[in-house]
Amino acid sequence: MEEYGSTPREEFNQKWTEESGLKVTAATSIVASLRVAARQKDDDLVKTARREYPAELFGKFFSYTKGGKQIVLETPRSIARRYLRLTSNGKEDIRL
Repeated sequence: MEEYGSTPREEFNQKWTEESGLKVTAATSIVASLRVAARQKDDDLVKTARREYPAELFGKFFSYTKGGKQIVLETPRSIARRYLRLTSNGKEDIRL
């Protein structure tokens, strides 16, 4: 919902107006569509990460240590975040 405060109201309403053009889409529908888009982006980043890091390297770069054991990241979001950190050269996670 960051977009709501950062774009002009007319532009926001135009983007999120229902096809009938009569009313702005409900906030829950907007949030749901943004979540779907975020999941798709995460899935795309996971595919890219798995392609760029072979299996033997994937476990090394996409893992953390807990209680002396190395645990490989499993969720698409955690893998996407790590991939963005590895490829951003110290920049923040800029995923929208």
